[in-house]
Amino acid sequence: MTNNSQNDKMDPRMVEFLQSPELRPIIAMLGRPGGKEYATRDQLLEARAKQTQRMLEFLQKQKSKASKPKDATLQSKSESQKRIRKLWAPQNFTSDTATVISSPDNNEIQIHMVRRKEDENKILPCVYYIHGGAMATGSAFDPMYKVWARIIALQGVMVAVVDFRNCEIPSFSNQDISPYPGGLNDCYAGLNWINVNAEKLLINPKNVCIAGESGGGNLTIALALLCKERGTSQTLMPRGWYALCPYINGQWSQDVMNEGVLGTSHLNSENNGILIRLPANRNAVVGYGPEAYEEKQAKAWPCFATEEELRGLPRGVISVNECDPLRDEGINFYRRCLRAGVDVRARCILGTPHAGDLFVMAAPDIALDTASHIANFVKQDILSKL
Repeated sequence: MTNNSQNDKMDPRMVEFLQSPELRPIIAMLGRPGGKEYATRDQLLEARAKQTQRMLEFLQKQKSKASKPKDATLQSKSESQKRIRKLWAPQNFTSDTATVISSPDNNEIQIHMVRRKEDENKILPCVYYIHGGAMATGSAFDPMYKVWARIIALQGVMVAVVDFRNCEIPSFSNQDISPYPGGLNDCYAGLNWINVNAEKLLINPKNVCIAGESGGGNLTIALALLCKERGTSQTLMPRGWYALCPYINGQWSQDVMNEGVLGTSHLNSENNGILIRLPANRNAVVGYGPEAYEEKQAKAWPCFATEEELRGLPRGVISVNECDPLRDEGINFYRRCLRAGVDVRARCILGTPHAGDLFVMAAPDIALDTASHIANFVKQDILSKL
């Protein structure tokens, strides 16, 4: 992290959170191995495996050092956090896991499903959520995503989080890894399974949307494009798509600004280095699939989507974070969607870094506001009734 963490636009709670001693080393290890550019995917995967091992060793050390707060201020914060956590305590929710066969590879994926206990026998709208991690890492079963699923479900919807194949590091439930289009195919298979089993799952199939943040925002847009291509948008995702801080450009050269979907937010002089540091090299492209990037395939990197490819997409939302290096590509993609005639809206969460709306213990009010916005998006489309 750089001095940009002191950015005077940042919500002080976010600054405090990002500067916490426990988080700093984790942030330093986030993202693909920095500095060196890898020519091949195999070289990158080898470096990623070593990076992951270092992360696990660090987390194990942190766990062994865990202790109670030592002063009254920390104790007060801890008590306040306990009260907040009760809102989304696991005992207030029911959860289930389904195993689904994806195609065309016939591999297994898992879907984690959550709803409030008070909604156990109700037919609900469904948010089909795709976790972040640059399409390379993370899992639907990570503690952060389990909490986030419950926070969205708290709004009176069912949440289904798909554990697709990552492109670099195996997920919690899925030891397979696959470059593009493996993860996207898994997301489509899971969404189709939700539709086929809607009655059994107590889901209203007319009230389903897809959503995801960061790499999950990429896959959300890509899945919307794939559904449009296959003519299944109205069947599988009738309420549309909701992309948070989408990670869609693939390369972020410091010599490029105001070109394509890039603006200036990715520059070191602006937001790069606040929580995440975007690589100026091709490592992201190498990890996900260089051929798809060279061919400018929009379903791999939506930055390449033309107005013609976007035309006909269902309604959508692009949500960005003010202090995120990815902010401008989200905003510029939103404007391209508008030019293509897509019914799309945008929101900017001021004072937050990349995916800051998911930092539930740093700013629970922001997290709850975004969760409510997603839930309201899937529950109703008021304008369509006018």
